[in-house]
Amino acid sequence: MGIDYLGIEHSQPGHVTHTTLMHQDIVIIEGLRLFHINPGRYFFVCLPLAVIGLEAAPARAILIEE
Repeated sequence: MGIDYLGIEHSQPGHVTHTTLMHQDIVIIEGLRLFHINPGRYFFVCLPLAVIGLEAAPARAILIEE
């Protein structure tokens, strides 16, 4: 799940949104810049940096128009 905001939830006690999505094996990608993207079909590629010991990392996100 990708979102163009810094967080998928806003001050949720217990982080219910994160927990629910992650228990369903849904990856959360936050902070995307989507303001210039036109509606349509895209192939999405996300290449996170492999940083040992972290649960989150910066990533290069790529949209390929189909």
